[in-house]
Amino acid sequence: MKTQTGIAFAPDETPELLDVYHPDDGGKRAAVLMLHGGGWRVGSRADLAPHAEALARRGFTAVVADYRLMPANPWPAQIRDTRAAIKWTRDNADALGIEPDRIAALGYSAGAHLAALAAGDPDGAAAADNLGRVPLNAVIPLEPVIGMQGGQFELGYSPAWLMFGTERVPLWNVRTASPMTYVRHDFPPSCIFHGAEDVQIPFVASVMMHKALCAVGAVSDLHVISTYSHAVWRIKSLIDPCMDIVAAFLDRTMVDPETYAAERAAFWAVVPTGWPLTGEPREVTIPSYAR
Repeated sequence: MKTQTGIAFAPDETPELLDVYHPDDGGKRAAVLMLHGGGWRVGSRADLAPHAEALARRGFTAVVADYRLMPANPWPAQIRDTRAAIKWTRDNADALGIEPDRIAALGYSAGAHLAALAAGDPDGAAAADNLGRVPLNAVIPLEPVIGMQGGQFELGYSPAWLMFGTERVPLWNVRTASPMTYVRHDFPPSCIFHGAEDVQIPFVASVMMHKALCAVGAVSDLHVISTYSHAVWRIKSLIDPCMDIVAAFLDRTMVDPETYAAERAAFWAVVPTGWPLTGEPREVTIPSYAR
């Protein structure tokens, strides 16, 4: 595994740095931008070195980026840096040995919010920057903030003051900073993780995001990890199991979706109509609580 550290990205806008972890033998020609957690106020790219190494061992180029922290750098500096890191990765695809249409973002907690927001808002409405369209091809949010509530309580949403401070914020700003605002059928394929015992960002937030994406026909996987609370990404024993899931998800949705789609189509072409899979078709009633 080869590692490059301390690379400046978007130097005209921010002095932030990133590290690159290269897989052996070229890997899968796909990159994952990784963003740390810490409430947009603490943390650094160094926190994710074990996670980046795990992804590189699975054939992915891991790009681990810092972003400016609050309160010294008010919003939207954080999403601007995120978009700049995505653009840097795409602009340097040849040098990185990746395909420019195989770039995913993976984030934890506040970093998950930034990853999901960048995925849903490739044109930068929340960032108000001049980078143009900066698309992602997949996103992996772990314990994401899915949206901000500017006043009345909303299930699954986080208080806007966490991001904007205690001053009154226009509702437009609150909504543009919320990944849920951008849910639509062409939202990049998503693989969401959340600890079931999380009280800082209750796992119902991820359930809501997953259900909203599925409702519009977007691809979304949801993994709820029982008995774990917030910051599951800091549990070393979970890194490899989670990265196994991430690697399989990216293979299916970004690296080689054609093979998976063909296999799926071939399977359903020979499966009898109805349920169970053999015998006469019959109608299945779904309980109301499961709808």
